[in-house]
Amino acid sequence: MRTAEGNLATCELCFTHASTEEIARCELDPSLPKLQQQSDQAFDRSNNTHGETGIALALHVACPSP
Repeated sequence: MRTAEGNLATCELCFTHASTEEIARCELDPSLPKLQQQSDQAFDRSNNTHGETGIALALHVACPSP
């Protein structure tokens, strides 16, 4: 994400040894969270589900044991 000044906003703990170029490659497209939310809502509507699901539960449902 970028600051109001147009600089990349970074976590001081995550990018301690990263170059400016490495940080730039990790930049998040600001439109992605909204697209993800829309996708999740469409999925929930079509599958009669709601809320967030943990990975373990999703895998358990998708791949039940015999």
